Amino acid sequence: MFVRAQEKDKRNVVYWNEDGSSVTYSGGNRPLRNQNPGNMGAGPWANRHGAIGKAGGFAVFPNYEVGRAAIFSRLQSPDFVSQSIWDAIPHYAPAKENDVAWYRKLVKQATGLDLQRKIKDLTKSELESLVNAIERAEGKFEPGQIIPSKTKKRVSALKKNKKGQTIAYFVEGMGWLTKGQAIALVRQGEVDAVIARSSSGTIYLRTRPDETTANNLT
Repeated sequence: MFVRAQEKDKRNVVYWNEDGSSVTYSGGNRPLRNQNPGNMGAGPWANRHGAIGKAGGFAVFPNYEVGRAAIFSRLQSPDFVSQSIWDAIPHYAPAKENDVAWYRKLVKQATGLDLQRKIKDLTKSELESLVNAIERAEGKFEPGQIIPSKTKKRVSALKKNKKGQTIAYFVEGMGWLTKGQAIALVRQGEVDAVIARSSSGTIYLRTRPDETTANNLT
């Protein structure tokens, strides 16, 4: 499951895994790129219910299932559960951003429910049909692309001169590179390493921290 997400631009959202690899959700519509079928706004509430970032003012969830579960949680929260469906719709989708009359009509047609019924009185299947209607009103998922990041090459060894200064790094698939070449490739995202700075101000590379220290550069 993704652990962090950030909007790259208006058409792309980047998701990161724990190991530092990433995937870009590109194109499609906002619900798809954000894995947020309910178009839930970003903020503390969304963060408490699984959001891992924000894009375009909306929450970004790690996957569709977490995003969908957040809609159920929102409707069953104290802010909504005692409201009628009629009143809950403009609360969920404010008139300044949505056509409330259209939204209510869609929910009525999609669910067949009496909009004067309170959310707390809905059965499990009725609540699910309401969530399905909200997804439909918010645009569902329009097709886009899921683009995995290129696998970054790793640094596995280093060379030092007689003064103990690092002068080269061995990069998998590239062989020995000068210190400057290796650092430049890290900055370009081609090589997986961490750029660090010593107490004296010297820049050098460290391998990305993992569960063992045996394979780390010193």
